[in-house]
Amino acid sequence: DYGEAFSGLGWTHVHDFNFDWSEDPATSLRLAVENSERAVALDPASAKAHMILGDAYLWSGRVEDAYAEGKLAIALNPNYADGHFLFSWYAAWAGEVEEAIASATKALRLDPRTSFFGYHFTLGHALFLSRNFVEAVSEMEEAVRREPGVWFARLWLIAAYGHLGEQQRAEHHLIEMARLRGLRRNGLSLDRPLLPRGLEYRKSEHGTLLRTGLCLAGIG
Repeated sequence: DYGEAFSGLGWTHVHDFNFDWSEDPATSLRLAVENSERAVALDPASAKAHMILGDAYLWSGRVEDAYAEGKLAIALNPNYADGHFLFSWYAAWAGEVEEAIASATKALRLDPRTSFFGYHFTLGHALFLSRNFVEAVSEMEEAVRREPGVWFARLWLIAAYGHLGEQQRAEHHLIEMARLRGLRRNGLSLDRPLLPRGLEYRKSEHGTLLRTGLCLAGIG
């Protein structure tokens, strides 16, 4: 099944990019898109292929395309837990926060025993954008507990603690996030991009919410 093989290649390159494993992130992202697009062309009925292509598009800054691919993935397989968890991520960036919360919640309902951090992370992310900072913190702390080595899982957690005025808890995660990125604590700055260039929320108030929380948490 060549479609499945190209999906696997696309997924590998996406992970190389977003987990900072690649020595050439731009090439990894380009290969993620190319292989994922080929997988969809070979097997357009594969929910997994569309889900992976959505992830490649999102990290490339193509938020609307990611949202469309995620929507198609869960339409092809409504009981696809991974599809729902990633669609929540795409929908949140596209500004569809209630849809994001519903899809992340469904992912956890479909696979309640999952050990994967991403299900809780995407739900926490969507809750953060809805300004439900208390529940967002609960979900994202669970995500970090499950996968402490993923730096970006801490970014919205830090911002949520900033909005809640929990400076000590925010500082703990700031120090750890800096370490994971190979930086000193004072190397974290809003003047430096914390996410890939081109990846922006389609609703500007969501970007403002994140930046304000990070500022309140002590990132200058």
